[in-house]
Amino acid sequence: MPNAGWSPTRTARTTWSRPPATGERKLSSKYANLLRVLSRVSGPLALFDRQSAPDHNHPLRDKEVTHTVAATITTLTDSTFDEELAAASSPVLVDFWAEWCGPCLAVAPVLEEIANEQGDRLRIAKVNVDDSVGLARRFEVMSIPTMILFSEGQPQVRLVGAKPKGKLLEELQAFL
Repeated sequence: MPNAGWSPTRTARTTWSRPPATGERKLSSKYANLLRVLSRVSGPLALFDRQSAPDHNHPLRDKEVTHTVAATITTLTDSTFDEELAAASSPVLVDFWAEWCGPCLAVAPVLEEIANEQGDRLRIAKVNVDDSVGLARRFEVMSIPTMILFSEGQPQVRLVGAKPKGKLLEELQAFL
């Protein structure tokens, strides 16, 4: 007579199981199958050990998040805005942006290119809406990036959203 108290039974997945021994807990078939599968792939999973994983505990470096601002781009604040626009001899494209805004960061290099190419005919300025809430409210900036072209101190064109360089120049061409 084989082992007393033990008889093979078939489970729904057609695998053989035995009743748990004293003190042993029976795993549900779902977890037992998961453990079986994981034990077969432990070799490939070893490739993902903790030492090779990237360290996400350090803050991002400045060079990874920001763009260098060209010398031809001016930063405006609540206190400098009016006098800078009054002193401008050419049209000024003011970019209302924020550091946390992805589309704002995407349009920044485009504005740098335009500033370098059109510097004699167009000035580019930036207003951080988090730092200059009054200006954002004054010009009714509801979404960012918003670019407003000022000519002779007055708003002429309003562009909302990130746009490619060609589209920006096309919309500004009448004022250049």
